[in-house]
Amino acid sequence: GRTAFGLFSREPEMIKSLIYSGTNGGCVDESYRVLKSQLEQDGTLTGSLLQRAMAPDFAQTNPERQFLYRQLRGLNPKRSKDFLAPTERMINYKGTTAQRLSESQLPILWICGDYDRVVHPDLIQISHQLTPGSQYVGVPAAGHSAYFENPSVWNSSVRAFVDRVELDC
Repeated sequence: GRTAFGLFSREPEMIKSLIYSGTNGGCVDESYRVLKSQLEQDGTLTGSLLQRAMAPDFAQTNPERQFLYRQLRGLNPKRSKDFLAPTERMINYKGTTAQRLSESQLPILWICGDYDRVVHPDLIQISHQLTPGSQYVGVPAAGHSAYFENPSVWNSSVRAFVDRVELDC
């Protein structure tokens, strides 16, 4: 998400729209921070990344795809458990991309799995609310890897959004 915003910041004329999948793209406010803290404290966002990445019943309902997911995940380089943690200088950072995104008037799609426990859907809803005119899609029966868990819904939602953007350009 922050990569997309970085490109938008450097080369805005290249960007026709933004699609944020399972990420806030730095678009947060104090209500986001408070809710995230609550979700961490109540255990919603705890567990390993693998435990939080998939819908709770994905392994039982899709054992072959769960196996494939684990195999693909195994291709990633080894990294520490806290590799996504903020760096020391970013721990108390209170900035946001919300104003820049809103002022851009770009079409924005926020899409995430209904069972995402990496970046919870309620958090993505806040990012959506901070960007008036944006769209939000919750992907049913999917966690953080919604594109993998429910590819037909994810792909059709993204395709429909891109088609609308292309028609408007």
